[in-house]
Amino acid sequence: MPTIPIKRPILALVCICASVFVSATDKPDHLSDPKTWVPTSDPREILRRSVQLQDRNEKLLRQYTYQEHDVQKVLQKDGAFKVKEDAVYDVLPIGGRQFRKKIAENDQPLKADAARKEDERADKFMREHHTGNDKDAGKERKREQRQQEEEHMFAELMAAYDFTLEGEELIGAKPAWRIRAEPRPGFHPATRAGKFFPKLHGTLWIDKTEYQWVKIEAEALDTITAGLGMLRLHRGSHLEVEQTRINDEIWLPKHVHAYVDARALVFIAGKFDMDQQFSNYKKYVTDVRILPVAQEVPPGTQHP
Repeated sequence: MPTIPIKRPILALVCICASVFVSATDKPDHLSDPKTWVPTSDPREILRRSVQLQDRNEKLLRQYTYQEHDVQKVLQKDGAFKVKEDAVYDVLPIGGRQFRKKIAENDQPLKADAARKEDERADKFMREHHTGNDKDAGKERKREQRQQEEEHMFAELMAAYDFTLEGEELIGAKPAWRIRAEPRPGFHPATRAGKFFPKLHGTLWIDKTEYQWVKIEAEALDTITAGLGMLRLHRGSHLEVEQTRINDEIWLPKHVHAYVDARALVFIAGKFDMDQQFSNYKKYVTDVRILPVAQEVPPGTQHP
Protein backbone atom coordinates (compact mmCIF):
# COMPACT_ATOMS: atom_id res chain seq x y z
CA MET A 1 0.00 0.00 0.00
CA PRO A 2 1.65 3.29 -1.10
CA THR A 3 2.47 5.76 1.66
CA ILE A 4 2.12 9.21 0.11
CA PRO A 5 -1.34 8.77 -1.46
CA ILE A 6 -2.60 7.53 1.91
CA LYS A 7 -1.16 10.28 4.00
CA ARG A 8 -1.70 13.50 2.10
CA PRO A 9 -5.43 13.38 1.31
CA ILE A 10 -6.40 12.01 4.72
CA LEU A 11 -4.08 14.35 6.62
CA ALA A 12 -5.56 17.23 4.62
CA LEU A 13 -9.02 16.27 5.83
CA VAL A 14 -7.78 15.95 9.42
CA CYS A 15 -6.32 19.46 9.13
CA ILE A 16 -9.71 20.74 7.96
CA CYS A 17 -11.28 19.32 11.10
CA ALA A 18 -8.59 20.88 13.30
CA SER A 19 -9.17 24.26 11.67
CA VAL A 20 -12.76 24.16 12.90
CA PHE A 21 -11.46 24.97 16.39
CA VAL A 22 -8.17 26.81 15.85
CA SER A 23 -8.27 28.75 12.57
CA ALA A 24 -11.43 30.76 12.90
CA THR A 25 -10.34 34.35 13.33
CA ASP A 26 -12.12 37.45 14.52
CA LYS A 27 -9.23 39.78 13.80
CA PRO A 28 -8.85 42.67 16.28
CA ASP A 29 -7.45 46.05 15.40
CA HIS A 30 -4.77 45.58 18.05
CA LEU A 31 -3.89 43.25 20.88
CA SER A 32 -3.16 44.42 24.39
CA ASP A 33 -1.41 42.38 27.04
CA PRO A 34 -3.75 39.52 28.05
CA LYS A 35 -2.68 40.05 31.67
CA THR A 36 -4.48 43.42 31.58
CA TRP A 37 -7.79 41.99 30.34
CA VAL A 38 -10.76 41.97 32.68
CA PRO A 39 -11.16 38.45 34.14
CA THR A 40 -14.06 36.44 32.76
CA SER A 41 -15.62 33.01 33.21
CA ASP A 42 -17.73 33.25 30.04
CA PRO A 43 -16.51 30.40 27.77
CA ARG A 44 -17.43 32.29 24.61
CA GLU A 45 -15.43 35.33 25.64
CA ILE A 46 -12.48 33.11 26.64
CA LEU A 47 -12.55 31.51 23.18
CA ARG A 48 -12.87 34.88 21.44
CA ARG A 49 -9.74 36.13 23.18
CA SER A 50 -7.88 32.91 22.40
CA VAL A 51 -8.54 32.96 18.65
CA GLN A 52 -7.42 36.58 18.48
CA LEU A 53 -4.06 35.53 19.87
CA GLN A 54 -3.90 32.52 17.55
CA ASP A 55 -3.86 34.85 14.54
CA ARG A 56 -0.78 36.54 15.99
CA ASN A 57 0.87 33.16 16.56
CA GLU A 58 0.38 32.18 12.93
CA LYS A 59 2.07 35.39 11.77
CA LEU A 60 5.03 34.98 14.12
CA LEU A 61 5.43 31.35 13.06
CA ARG A 62 6.73 32.61 9.71
CA GLN A 63 9.79 33.91 11.58
CA TYR A 64 10.75 30.48 12.92
CA THR A 65 12.44 27.36 11.65
CA TYR A 66 11.73 24.05 13.32
CA GLN A 67 11.81 20.29 12.88
CA GLU A 68 8.81 18.08 12.29
CA HIS A 69 8.84 14.33 12.94
CA ASP A 70 6.03 12.46 11.17
CA VAL A 71 5.13 8.85 11.88
CA GLN A 72 2.28 7.18 10.02
CA LYS A 73 0.96 3.73 10.91
CA VAL A 74 -1.65 1.61 9.18
CA LEU A 75 -3.83 -1.03 10.84
CA GLN A 76 -3.09 -4.50 9.49
CA LYS A 77 -5.42 -7.50 9.19
CA ASP A 78 -3.90 -9.04 12.32
CA GLY A 79 -5.05 -6.04 14.38
CA ALA A 80 -1.56 -4.52 14.80
CA PHE A 81 -0.40 -1.16 13.48
CA LYS A 82 2.55 -1.18 11.07
CA VAL A 83 4.77 1.86 10.42
CA LYS A 84 4.40 3.00 6.82
CA GLU A 85 6.31 6.26 7.06
CA ASP A 86 8.78 7.70 9.56
CA ALA A 87 10.37 10.94 8.40
CA VAL A 88 11.95 14.10 9.83
CA TYR A 89 11.69 17.47 8.10
CA ASP A 90 13.36 20.84 8.48
CA VAL A 91 10.61 23.44 8.08
CA LEU A 92 12.02 26.66 6.65
CA PRO A 93 10.42 30.05 5.93
CA ILE A 94 11.12 30.93 2.29
CA GLY A 95 9.55 33.90 0.55
CA GLY A 96 6.92 34.27 3.27
CA ARG A 97 5.94 30.61 3.04
CA GLN A 98 6.93 27.42 4.82
CA PHE A 99 8.95 24.76 3.03
CA ARG A 100 9.30 21.21 4.40
CA LYS A 101 12.68 19.68 3.56
CA LYS A 102 13.08 16.01 4.39
CA ILE A 103 16.34 15.30 6.23
CA ALA A 104 15.86 11.79 7.66
CA GLU A 105 13.83 8.66 7.11
CA ASN A 106 13.37 5.62 9.36
CA ASP A 107 15.81 7.02 11.95
CA GLN A 108 18.55 7.43 9.31
CA PRO A 109 19.84 10.53 7.48
CA LEU A 110 18.81 10.67 3.83
CA LYS A 111 21.14 9.02 1.39
CA ALA A 112 23.22 11.34 -0.78
CA ASP A 113 20.98 11.10 -3.85
CA ALA A 114 17.79 11.71 -1.89
CA ALA A 115 19.40 14.62 0.00
CA ARG A 116 20.50 16.17 -3.31
CA LYS A 117 16.94 15.98 -4.65
CA GLU A 118 15.62 17.69 -1.52
CA ASP A 119 18.19 20.48 -1.98
CA GLU A 120 17.10 20.89 -5.60
CA ARG A 121 13.45 20.99 -4.59
CA ALA A 122 14.19 23.65 -1.97
CA ASP A 123 16.21 25.68 -4.47
CA LYS A 124 13.35 25.56 -6.99
CA PHE A 125 10.86 26.57 -4.31
CA MET A 126 12.98 29.56 -3.31
CA ARG A 127 13.38 30.74 -6.93
CA GLU A 128 9.66 30.48 -7.59
CA HIS A 129 8.59 32.30 -4.46
CA HIS A 130 11.25 35.01 -4.60
CA THR A 131 10.89 35.93 -8.26
CA GLY A 132 7.13 35.41 -8.47
CA ASN A 133 5.17 34.26 -11.51
CA ASP A 134 1.60 34.01 -12.78
CA LYS A 135 1.09 30.62 -11.16
CA ASP A 136 2.34 31.94 -7.85
CA ALA A 137 0.13 35.01 -8.15
CA GLY A 138 -2.87 32.74 -8.72
CA LYS A 139 -2.07 30.83 -5.54
CA GLU A 140 -1.82 34.12 -3.68
CA ARG A 141 -5.26 35.17 -4.91
CA LYS A 142 -6.72 31.87 -3.75
CA ARG A 143 -5.05 32.30 -0.37
CA GLU A 144 -6.56 35.76 0.00
CA GLN A 145 -9.96 34.36 -0.91
CA ARG A 146 -9.65 31.71 1.78
CA GLN A 147 -8.68 34.36 4.32
CA GLN A 148 -11.79 36.35 3.45
CA GLU A 149 -13.93 33.27 3.97
CA GLU A 150 -12.35 32.73 7.37
CA GLU A 151 -13.42 36.24 8.39
CA HIS A 152 -16.97 34.88 8.68
CA MET A 153 -15.96 31.63 10.35
CA PHE A 154 -15.73 32.77 13.96
CA ALA A 155 -19.30 34.08 14.16
CA GLU A 156 -20.57 30.86 12.64
CA LEU A 157 -18.48 28.81 15.05
CA MET A 158 -20.09 30.60 17.97
CA ALA A 159 -23.55 29.93 16.54
CA ALA A 160 -22.82 26.27 15.82
CA TYR A 161 -21.80 25.15 19.32
CA ASP A 162 -22.91 25.20 22.90
CA PHE A 163 -19.80 25.90 24.98
CA THR A 164 -19.60 24.81 28.60
CA LEU A 165 -16.89 25.78 31.07
CA GLU A 166 -16.30 22.46 32.83
CA GLY A 167 -13.66 23.68 35.26
CA GLU A 168 -9.91 24.01 35.52
CA GLU A 169 -6.99 21.60 35.06
CA LEU A 170 -3.22 21.82 35.34
CA ILE A 171 -1.60 21.49 31.92
CA GLY A 172 2.19 21.55 32.15
CA ALA A 173 1.98 22.83 35.74
CA LYS A 174 -0.10 25.83 34.61
CA PRO A 175 -3.85 26.26 35.25
CA ALA A 176 -6.08 26.06 32.19
CA TRP A 177 -9.80 26.37 31.56
CA ARG A 178 -11.46 23.22 30.24
CA ILE A 179 -14.21 24.10 27.75
CA ARG A 180 -16.52 21.56 26.15
CA ALA A 181 -17.96 22.19 22.67
CA GLU A 182 -21.09 20.31 21.57
CA PRO A 183 -23.00 20.95 18.33
CA ARG A 184 -26.10 23.09 18.79
CA PRO A 185 -29.33 21.47 17.54
CA GLY A 186 -30.95 23.27 14.63
CA PHE A 187 -27.76 24.94 13.38
CA HIS A 188 -27.72 25.61 9.62
CA PRO A 189 -24.27 26.32 8.11
CA ALA A 190 -23.74 29.34 5.90
CA THR A 191 -20.12 28.69 4.87
CA ARG A 192 -18.17 25.75 3.50
CA ALA A 193 -16.39 25.27 6.80
CA GLY A 194 -19.66 25.42 8.66
CA LYS A 195 -20.83 22.12 7.22
CA PHE A 196 -18.25 20.34 9.41
CA PHE A 197 -19.47 21.87 12.68
CA PRO A 198 -22.48 19.59 13.36
CA LYS A 199 -20.30 16.52 12.83
CA LEU A 200 -17.59 17.38 15.36
CA HIS A 201 -17.43 17.84 19.09
CA GLY A 202 -14.48 18.38 21.35
CA THR A 203 -12.73 19.90 24.35
CA LEU A 204 -10.36 22.86 24.51
CA TRP A 205 -7.91 23.73 27.27
CA ILE A 206 -7.00 27.44 27.40
CA ASP A 207 -4.24 28.88 29.57
CA LYS A 208 -5.79 31.06 32.29
CA THR A 209 -2.99 33.62 32.32
CA GLU A 210 -2.25 34.08 28.63
CA TYR A 211 -5.54 32.96 27.02
CA GLN A 212 -3.61 30.76 24.59
CA TRP A 213 -5.10 27.38 23.78
CA VAL A 214 -2.86 24.65 25.15
CA LYS A 215 -4.62 21.50 24.04
CA ILE A 216 -7.52 20.51 21.81
CA GLU A 217 -9.30 17.18 21.45
CA ALA A 218 -11.86 16.65 18.68
CA GLU A 219 -13.90 13.65 17.61
CA ALA A 220 -16.06 12.95 14.56
CA LEU A 221 -19.70 12.30 15.46
CA ASP A 222 -20.62 11.33 11.91
CA THR A 223 -18.91 10.77 8.55
CA ILE A 224 -17.19 13.95 7.33
CA THR A 225 -16.69 14.36 3.59
CA ALA A 226 -14.62 16.75 1.50
CA GLY A 227 -13.32 17.00 -2.04
CA LEU A 228 -16.68 16.22 -3.69
CA GLY A 229 -16.99 13.12 -1.55
CA MET A 230 -13.57 11.77 -2.49
CA LEU A 231 -12.30 12.10 1.10
CA ARG A 232 -14.22 10.57 3.99
CA LEU A 233 -13.44 10.66 7.70
CA HIS A 234 -15.65 8.20 9.55
CA ARG A 235 -17.34 8.47 12.92
CA GLY A 236 -15.01 7.91 15.88
CA SER A 237 -11.95 9.44 14.22
CA HIS A 238 -10.05 11.37 16.89
CA LEU A 239 -7.64 14.30 16.88
CA GLU A 240 -5.41 15.73 19.63
CA VAL A 241 -3.35 18.91 19.24
CA GLU A 242 -0.98 20.51 21.77
CA GLN A 243 0.81 23.85 21.82
CA THR A 244 3.75 25.09 23.88
CA ARG A 245 5.24 28.47 24.73
CA ILE A 246 8.40 29.32 22.77
CA ASN A 247 10.98 32.05 23.29
CA ASP A 248 8.71 34.00 25.66
CA GLU A 249 6.78 35.47 22.72
CA ILE A 250 4.75 32.83 20.91
CA TRP A 251 2.78 29.60 21.34
CA LEU A 252 3.48 27.01 18.65
CA PRO A 253 2.56 23.39 17.88
CA LYS A 254 4.15 20.75 20.04
CA HIS A 255 2.33 17.53 19.20
CA VAL A 256 -0.45 16.35 16.89
CA HIS A 257 -1.92 12.87 17.08
CA ALA A 258 -4.76 11.56 14.94
CA TYR A 259 -6.49 8.20 14.83
CA VAL A 260 -8.64 8.10 11.72
CA ASP A 261 -10.97 5.64 10.08
CA ALA A 262 -10.97 7.04 6.59
CA ARG A 263 -11.28 6.62 2.86
CA ALA A 264 -9.33 8.65 0.31
CA LEU A 265 -10.25 8.64 -3.37
CA VAL A 266 -11.85 5.31 -4.38
CA PHE A 267 -9.08 2.85 -3.66
CA ILE A 268 -7.56 3.79 -0.28
CA ALA A 269 -9.37 2.94 2.92
CA GLY A 270 -8.43 1.84 6.41
CA LYS A 271 -7.56 2.88 9.92
CA PHE A 272 -4.53 5.10 10.34
CA ASP A 273 -2.52 6.37 13.31
CA MET A 274 -0.65 9.60 12.52
CA ASP A 275 1.71 11.35 14.91
CA GLN A 276 3.62 14.62 14.49
CA GLN A 277 6.19 15.99 16.93
CA PHE A 278 7.49 19.56 16.57
CA SER A 279 10.80 20.65 18.11
CA ASN A 280 13.99 22.68 17.77
CA TYR A 281 12.25 26.00 17.20
CA LYS A 282 14.70 28.74 16.20
CA LYS A 283 14.14 32.41 15.43
CA TYR A 284 14.82 32.96 11.76
CA VAL A 285 17.43 35.55 10.79
CA THR A 286 17.72 35.64 6.98
CA ASP A 287 16.33 33.80 3.97
CA VAL A 288 19.18 34.54 1.54
CA ARG A 289 20.33 30.92 1.69
CA ILE A 290 18.45 27.64 1.48
CA LEU A 291 19.99 26.62 4.80
CA PRO A 292 19.26 29.76 6.81
CA VAL A 293 21.22 31.20 9.65
CA ALA A 294 19.16 30.85 12.82
CA GLN A 295 19.63 31.74 16.45
CA GLU A 296 19.11 29.16 19.16
CA VAL A 297 16.24 29.61 21.59
CA PRO A 298 17.90 30.05 24.98
CA PRO A 299 17.66 26.99 27.26
CA GLY A 300 14.69 27.00 29.55
CA THR A 301 12.44 29.14 27.35
CA GLN A 302 10.50 26.27 25.81
CA HIS A 303 7.91 25.06 28.29
CA PRO A 304 5.76 21.96 28.07
